[in-house]
Amino acid sequence: MLDRGKLAVLLMIAVAVAAAGFAWWWNVERTKRSLALYGADGAWLVRNGREVEILKLAPRDSSAENAPGSNSEPLAVGDFTFAVAARYDVSRVKGLVHARAALVDDPSYEWDAPPQPLQGDAIRWLVRFADERGEIYLAIDPEERQLAVLPAGRSVRLIPKIAAGWQSFLERHTAPAGQREAQAATPPAPTRTAPSE
Repeated sequence: MLDRGKLAVLLMIAVAVAAAGFAWWWNVERTKRSLALYGADGAWLVRNGREVEILKLAPRDSSAENAPGSNSEPLAVGDFTFAVAARYDVSRVKGLVHARAALVDDPSYEWDAPPQPLQGDAIRWLVRFADERGEIYLAIDPEERQLAVLPAGRSVRLIPKIAAGWQSFLERHTAPAGQREAQAATPPAPTRTAPSE
């Protein structure tokens, strides 16, 4: 017969196993649609890829694209061709863990909103996630709250909070070096709250 101590230990183990099972189920359910959007390897790269780059795209002006002295680098991703003006390695920057997590979290997207076709001329940034498994490019348009997975071209609409967060992340890490240093040195403005009644 079990004494109270052994019974308490078994009960704690059973509760721990049930909680772990629930946590696993919860996380699987929160990422099902994102997994379908990116594919298994793509989702893994977005979440864990060692190399993360922001590619700032040059404006799509046909006269400037082939002009002498143009510093843009052509990049073909599937059926799309982009002119890359600058590359920024953000593999180890603050905030990347949270930015990645938002991209594989289903509540970050408006799944029922009709996807907009990818407008190559309007895209200002690509984000590249890569490692030995391969690479995936995300075209992010925070103003229109659109994200497209390249080369597949599948797109989805971001919720406003995630679009604003990605816009801030992209602008902060692609600003000229002097501005980035000034942004890092400037403490956030204090928030004021109303006195409680």
